[in-house]
Amino acid sequence: MSSHVDGYKGSKTMLRAGASAALLMQLAASAAAQHIQRDPASCSAVVEYPRKDIITSDGSARISPRVLAYFALGYDSVSSGQRRSQGYVLIVRGQPHWYEPSGVIRSGGQAQGSQRRVHVWETAKRQLTVVFDPTAGTVELLGERVALDTANVIFVDRVDGVGGPIIVRGSACVKRLHVNTIAKDLMDGVPAVARYVSDSGGS
Repeated sequence: MSSHVDGYKGSKTMLRAGASAALLMQLAASAAAQHIQRDPASCSAVVEYPRKDIITSDGSARISPRVLAYFALGYDSVSSGQRRSQGYVLIVRGQPHWYEPSGVIRSGGQAQGSQRRVHVWETAKRQLTVVFDPTAGTVELLGERVALDTANVIFVDRVDGVGGPIIVRGSACVKRLHVNTIAKDLMDGVPAVARYVSDSGGS
């Protein structure tokens, strides 16, 4: 009888220990979730437009003879009191003058709104497809998924196929952009862009 009672006490102790461990794990998970929520949009960009009535802009900008910037930027709503910037920038690199003579044929599409959408960028018959999800805050391209709260600039290399297949090289964060001076703002405000543009890689 005594051994049965001792075993029961041991079982209760184990149950209590297990419950305590489970509670600690729940608290830790809750703290981790709260920590993630308290780290909002660490890479949220301030986007400036030429006029207050403009809420979205997409297109391309020449950064160097080898590099173009594709951008889809916008506000999530028309309401001036609740506007949040959303969108992304692709820094696309190839061999010198890969984008000539055709120029930009088709740009990706606007960033304003909450719907998940497909953007297709096409220059000099070189096509790049991006899945942009404003609600999830993600961009998917070339098998890579980028969370826009950690990086909103994505480096794409070998767009012309020279030296190997087109690939994503990495990402960076831009904090402020004006759509009329986007190339300069990227070069001046994001050291990784300047390094990427001056790098002789991609072949």
